[in-house]
Amino acid sequence: MLSKLQQLEEGVVANKNQFSEFVSIESELTSQLVYLEERMKELEGQISFIKGNISISEVARDTAVRKKKETFDAGRMLKAERDELRKQRLRLRVEQESAKATKGYIEDEWSKIREKFDRILKIFGLDNY
Repeated sequence: MLSKLQQLEEGVVANKNQFSEFVSIESELTSQLVYLEERMKELEGQISFIKGNISISEVARDTAVRKKKETFDAGRMLKAERDELRKQRLRLRVEQESAKATKGYIEDEWSKIREKFDRILKIFGLDNY
């Protein structure tokens, strides 16, 4: 019986030691869990902040892409206008030369008419007016 009692006492001591170890391990794990939960909250805050920055960046990127497209379209239209004006340049130069010649012809004709009118005024004696 003494041996049974001794075995029982050894079992209780071993049980007590195991319980102390389990309590210690549980305490350590609980501390780790608390730390990790706090760290998780910090990381969630950082993730939320980064997601906000990404959203802002996406809006800025979309705006830049839209402006780039608008600028490209405007440039394409201006280039088309420039090309059309280059095509018209020769025709416009010819028209300008023709207009200069016509202007010169009209000035000559008006000069002749003025001379005739001045002669008529002389004939009638109205050249003083």
